[in-house]
Amino acid sequence: MEKNKIDKKAEIEYMNLCNEARSTYQLDTDGFGKEELVWVSQCASEINLWTYWQGRGVRHPKVLLVGQDWGCPKDYPGILSNVEAMNKGFDCKYTDNHAELFQTDNNLAELFKVIGYEDIKNNNYRDLFFTNLVLGYRTKGSSQGCVASWTKKDLAFFNRLVQILKPKVILCLGKHTFEGVLEAFSIHSPINGLSYNSYIEKRIVSEIILNDNEVVRVFPLAHCGVLGTMNRNVQCGKNSKDLNKQKEDWKYISKYL
Repeated sequence: MEKNKIDKKAEIEYMNLCNEARSTYQLDTDGFGKEELVWVSQCASEINLWTYWQGRGVRHPKVLLVGQDWGCPKDYPGILSNVEAMNKGFDCKYTDNHAELFQTDNNLAELFKVIGYEDIKNNNYRDLFFTNLVLGYRTKGSSQGCVASWTKKDLAFFNRLVQILKPKVILCLGKHTFEGVLEAFSIHSPINGLSYNSYIEKRIVSEIILNDNEVVRVFPLAHCGVLGTMNRNVQCGKNSKDLNKQKEDWKYISKYL
């Protein structure tokens, strides 16, 4: 009974959070191009479009995956179509119907196998939750060139999200995301002048203490898009797209799950 009460409370808090975050952005129905970032109407009941992939109805995940920002939805109509169908109650997945997945998404499917999630493309896991740190969506352009002010705008919302979900671990894709996650909890970056690759290889685990004194462990990981993978493999050759280096990084997470 107590768990049901907690779940209901978390659901109410989560929906309030989504509504408040949405209200701080211009809706895309008012037209693209007026603002750098908008809230897309298809993201109607979750905190982020990525949450429609893993995290719908999940309020107590073991793993919270955090990316930088989703990009420009206009470039991915297949995914938006899938999300619209999900909102209407149809039996549809984020990845259905030849959805135009990012290379990040395809690489994630391989990396999650390392920590025991064999098929995130076709299975909905009850202990995974995906979001981006920036909750708005670009009106044009790729996922490069994220502006610091975009992240800072949503840090308070991210803090609240973690307080609601209480994940066991947070996996951060990229240095910008890692430092933003810690900043949301007033923790200064521990990297201290090291290259991000060197810091990852030190296997240092940061900790966040929630309001109820629960501990959440935070892992710095390379972004697994094309550029992030190339940067992680810099000693292997600038054009290397091999995931083996990142798979070694992910193996370290398993002992904390």
